[in-house]
Amino acid sequence: MSTPNTKKCLVTFKGYPEKIFVDPGTSITEAARTIGVAIPSICGGQGKCQKCRVEVSGFEKPQLACQFRVYNDVQVIVPEDISYSEYAIDKEAQEKSVELSPAVKKYSVTINDRDLLNYRSKWEFVEDTLRREHGLKVEKVDYPALAKLKDITESAGQLDVSVWMNKEVIDISSSKDESTYGIAIDIGTTTLAAYLCDLSTGKVLTTRSMLNPQVACGEDILSRITYCLKNRSGVSELHEVIIRGVNRLIKETCDSATISSHQIMDMALAGNSCMLHLFLGVDVATLGVPPFQPVFSTLSDIKARDLGIEICDGAYIHVLPLIAGFIGADTSAVILSEEPYKSEEVILIIDAGTNGELVLGNRDRLMCTSCATGPALEGGSIICGMRASPGAIDTVKIDPANCAVEFTVIPEIGKDGKKKYVKPRGICGSGIIDCVAQMYLAGVISKNGHMKRDSCIPRIVQKNGETSFVVARASETDIGEDIVITQGDVRSVQLAKAAIQAALRIMIKKMKLDRLSRIVLAGAFGNVINIDSALALGMFPDCPVDSIEAVGNAAGDGSLIALLNTGKREEIRNVVEKVEHVDLVSEEGFQREFAYATYIPRMESPG
Repeated sequence: MSTPNTKKCLVTFKGYPEKIFVDPGTSITEAARTIGVAIPSICGGQGKCQKCRVEVSGFEKPQLACQFRVYNDVQVIVPEDISYSEYAIDKEAQEKSVELSPAVKKYSVTINDRDLLNYRSKWEFVEDTLRREHGLKVEKVDYPALAKLKDITESAGQLDVSVWMNKEVIDISSSKDESTYGIAIDIGTTTLAAYLCDLSTGKVLTTRSMLNPQVACGEDILSRITYCLKNRSGVSELHEVIIRGVNRLIKETCDSATISSHQIMDMALAGNSCMLHLFLGVDVATLGVPPFQPVFSTLSDIKARDLGIEICDGAYIHVLPLIAGFIGADTSAVILSEEPYKSEEVILIIDAGTNGELVLGNRDRLMCTSCATGPALEGGSIICGMRASPGAIDTVKIDPANCAVEFTVIPEIGKDGKKKYVKPRGICGSGIIDCVAQMYLAGVISKNGHMKRDSCIPRIVQKNGETSFVVARASETDIGEDIVITQGDVRSVQLAKAAIQAALRIMIKKMKLDRLSRIVLAGAFGNVINIDSALALGMFPDCPVDSIEAVGNAAGDGSLIALLNTGKREEIRNVVEKVEHVDLVSEEGFQREFAYATYIPRMESPG
């Protein structure tokens, strides 16, 4: 590299129009964050995970974005398999029957010369007409809405007045658009999902999802908290990153529906405790140390403009309530969507991603907890792991007779909508769970997860000094190297599944249950996982396969319900106050259960 200069360096990212000028010595990862380019950083920028390789102009080989320091103008290419442009997680909303009672409704006000002359001001005319014709006694008008009245004359003929909660006028226009739009957003650790709705009909117009751009600062919650603790500007930096990401997602959603983002009059928001703190720009330090207490649990509705969210100037954001610790509004939204509090049957709900949330109970008693599963179940921290994008091995089957491997790969989708096969580039979460389960069933690994070096000799190799199982040979792959599952990868899966299993054992004991009626799998985890593989690993209590149901992104569904019905907002707030929180860190016996649960499927504890 040439001698460092003292001038600002120009960094451009292929596919992004923004030009970034940074100080010499800035890493590519740091430059990427300034415009919301999501480059994964599982190890938090320490250069250990090797997942942030990018192409840099002037260099033949890929570079680690977190380690490469810029001292001259460069262009950077972020490979598709680590960018959010090809992220393949399905976040479509379920069809649920919801009584329509949105926070914002639109009312028509007719204008003529005579009417206006009878009032001292235009606002007084609007206020009186709403009372007289629609029975509304509004308490206030938002100032951006009030300012719009100066341009409205009797020639407008008709005004559309948007009223929030029957008490505040948040927008006034003469557009004569009868529709009122709202958006529900689920901020996940890994992904963001948005659901654009017509509030006058309750119809979901379009859905969009993208990778959470905060992955550049760590793939899991603890990594991001650590980043904030180590960097003085960490909270504000991650706050700005997520605000830009949400605004980008809103714009893409609105572009798809051919409306302006400023036509969105209301927003409902779900997310785990850490994600919501960062979205609001609130310090996450208390979430990083026992007793892991959040700064807030229930909030008043917040003006979107106060956070820089680019929707209607007067619109509010409704944040669903947090429960406790790391159990946030995403779990509240899942509970609202699945309604275990109305069921006679005992239901277990599992929402496992980089963090696992579990809800157990029925209308008589509800209990919840969270456990650190880590990024392994989503392809992170795995040597050949990748996101669920084209080129990812997503299912695996191993013949126990000869250890022959069959696998499927997520295809590319062309502009014509047709699927195109691509050679594998790595293995995603569902493929990893399949593979470890199949390795156990085929006798490649023992109950303690130890890989047997003398079994399936052609498939057992040493990769970087570690015993590994070859899933796809170099000749079969797009990367020209073997795609393997290492001994360390197996251990990561064991730890993830043990966290879930041990948490479940503790909850079931506390509730004194001998059986479960139904298991509900929420999130992307439930959508893609092979249930037989999960049962083989011991992720769930033994139960019939037909009693396990995958319901998709229930957190998104819950935020959508809260958007469409304000009564449901009060309902979930009341339910959350009664939910019992199980703190696994202080729970006697958890460490013992966890140790037993690392075995496949598990080792029975004596107590």
